[in-house]
Amino acid sequence: MPFAKNIDGYDIRAQIVFERQVHKGGFLIVEGVDDDRALSQFFDPAKCSIVVAYNKENALVAADLLDDDGYRGALCVVDADFDRLQGTRCALSNVVYTDCHDLDLTIFSTLALNDFLRVYADKKKLEVVERKAGPVSNLILGAATSLGCLRYVNHIENLNLCFRNLPYEEFISRSDLACDDAAMVRTVMNQSKRTRIDSKAILALVGKAKGKRHDQLQLCNGHDVAAILGIAMRELLGNRREMHTWRSEIEASLRLAFSQECFRSTKLYVAITDWDAENSLRCLLNAA
Repeated sequence: MPFAKNIDGYDIRAQIVFERQVHKGGFLIVEGVDDDRALSQFFDPAKCSIVVAYNKENALVAADLLDDDGYRGALCVVDADFDRLQGTRCALSNVVYTDCHDLDLTIFSTLALNDFLRVYADKKKLEVVERKAGPVSNLILGAATSLGCLRYVNHIENLNLCFRNLPYEEFISRSDLACDDAAMVRTVMNQSKRTRIDSKAILALVGKAKGKRHDQLQLCNGHDVAAILGIAMRELLGNRREMHTWRSEIEASLRLAFSQECFRSTKLYVAITDWDAENSLRCLLNAA
């Protein structure tokens, strides 16, 4: 949304302070609209107002300001991103992190994936893949690992690479999901502004990052995982048309499969439940 570019953490705090005049329940601050869509089903709208901050920085600034105000009725949920890998997690008591790199990957890591595959995958193809390669989740995460390493290298080295609207098919094999690392780096660099090092140097950094064997659930990006799952649904795991396997379609389907049972299996649920009980708000629907 165009206006979102002009919003900052102070605006989010002001919105909550203003709304608090009429809403006496709690507030849940989330990074984006898709986070709202995924989590809103688990909260009583009469007792919890969900506020979209439009990015992580806004969410954290708002949480910090509200903490300074001494207001305990607002909780901020943010993506972990690379914070766990770098040991840079926010210490505020009113901030909780997703289990995995981001909320999309957290959803992917639950039984929501099994329900998605049960509905959309070809049963025989799924059986063949699982017999040869093991769980589909491991196969998809393995395919996304190189790209996760490239994103991590970009983050820690400040390379200014652009990952928006990636043509994943240029480096992810449709038949077995193998990732061509050289083609991946070339593809990303072709759509990026000039960076201070060349493709060979970046490829070497990716190789070094892969050698450290970081936790894939903290390394891989949920958007990449959804896009690669979409590619798998076209041939390896199914026969779905391309328009039905776009990243956005896969993410929406996984969110729909993210049930109360799936949510309750996450550490995020435990953290939110603890906060809900501590503040005596009863914001969660069907909380234990």
